[in-house]
Amino acid sequence: MNHYFRQLYHIFKYVHLSPLITDDRRSFYTSLIRAQLSQNELYAIVYNSLIPGYGSPKFLFLIKQYDVVKNFNPGNIPDPIIWRFFNAEKESVSDPFLAGH
Repeated sequence: MNHYFRQLYHIFKYVHLSPLITDDRRSFYTSLIRAQLSQNELYAIVYNSLIPGYGSPKFLFLIKQYDVVKNFNPGNIPDPIIWRFFNAEKESVSDPFLAGH
């Protein structure tokens, strides 16, 4: 499923970094992407975002920035510790796209 996560990551990254998209329109475009995601896809995104070098830290930052898992039902995760860990990691991630990172 790596190809799926890479594609999704690059779409969010493009919206985040593109000089063609104004800051006030970024959330509009990311909400269109987010609306296409099923609960199963959001579930997989949560887990993928916790793996260093795969989803963490870059995709995890974009998930935080654009509230990608806004519509996710955390009751879908069998162990609530994973959801708490995900939220803690998400809150602590900084912007890896800034110069100097």
